[in-house]
Amino acid sequence: TLCTVGLLSPAVMAYSTTNQNGEPQGNQVHFAISESQDIPNDTLSIVFNRVAQASSAQMVANEINLKMQEALVALKKYPDVKSQTSQYHIRPIYNKQQIITHWTGSQSLTITLENKPGLIKVLTYLQPYLAYQSMQFGVSAERKTEIMNQLTTKAIQSFQKQAAMIAQGFNSPD
Repeated sequence: TLCTVGLLSPAVMAYSTTNQNGEPQGNQVHFAISESQDIPNDTLSIVFNRVAQASSAQMVANEINLKMQEALVALKKYPDVKSQTSQYHIRPIYNKQQIITHWTGSQSLTITLENKPGLIKVLTYLQPYLAYQSMQFGVSAERKTEIMNQLTTKAIQSFQKQAAMIAQGFNSPD
């Protein structure tokens, strides 16, 4: 992941300015500074789901709810793992005569954890109850904020240094 903080302008441009009476007042210079840094992924989000089929909607709901509750209990062994259930669906399945033959349903569970060795073993505790669906690596909001603050400070320092060098080149105090 790449975070970039910068003051964006296409190039260094300089031009003279005048006051309200049309008298020369000085020079204006426009320039850009950009800072960037690669950030290693520090979080991992994994999506699991539970799919069930039965002769009634209530039986489908019961099975999904039971397995989801068992998975959430298994996750209590890992207090650092954040979990969120979502996408709960139950719907009828019809035959060609438009008669309900059975019901099907599903629910998803997304867990978010630090990208550390050993924490991935949480998968083995969830597999008896839920099916693995997908995995995504990312950068935590806290880490992004920390890096953005560092890059902003660095960009400001670079901007000030560049501005001082330009002012010196124009024999100007600022």
